[in-house]
Amino acid sequence: MQFDLGHLWIYLGVLVGGGALYTFGLVVYRVFFHPLAKYPGPFLAKITDAYQLYHAWKGDRHLEFWRMHQKYGPVVRFGPNSLCFNSNKALKEIFGFRTNVRKAEFYNAFVHPTANTHNTRDKEVHARKRRVMSQAFSESAMKEMQRYILNNVRTFCEQIGALDGSTEESKGWTKPRKMSDWCNYLATDILGDLCFGKAFHMLESETNRFALGLVEAATTRHLLVSDP
Repeated sequence: MQFDLGHLWIYLGVLVGGGALYTFGLVVYRVFFHPLAKYPGPFLAKITDAYQLYHAWKGDRHLEFWRMHQKYGPVVRFGPNSLCFNSNKALKEIFGFRTNVRKAEFYNAFVHPTANTHNTRDKEVHARKRRVMSQAFSESAMKEMQRYILNNVRTFCEQIGALDGSTEESKGWTKPRKMSDWCNYLATDILGDLCFGKAFHMLESETNRFALGLVEAATTRHLLVSDP
């Protein structure tokens, strides 16, 4: 069979032209004719989820949301099929109990190996699990939790207040601490006490602190899985 280079260029031209035409049509639809077209937001965010994926990779997604709300108002379109609300009314209407909304496919990335109250999209499954968990948040249960929380808060204050590394040159000042990390240690130790009956002792020792690095490394997993 003879190879026809002329036909190959024609096929490639048709393929490239068709792809360009499809892309142009998709952009026009998402910007002007999409059901969410009336909502304001960055131009790139209207046409592709890569916009928010980029900021998630940079680690400033939360700051970008803040900037968008400052510029566009309480409702911002941050993806072709995504809106972000910044109001008390929207919070109740979206996340309130028995609201007529369903969680997005975004949450499917978290369902491994089984669904929980946070990631399940099935309202019946959520209601059943919620009834079981509600016992842990009764008034008596909350009062019982106080002693565990306060013990860890005291340890937190002791560790922060320790004169670690102070010298004459520093005039009594200790070495600076990254408070976001220390707050994570506190929260994790409290959760360990409440959920497993024993703290992870991250406030007092570096042994288990590596686990928080694993959690941080996994924060973009759901974006890579759920966003095309």
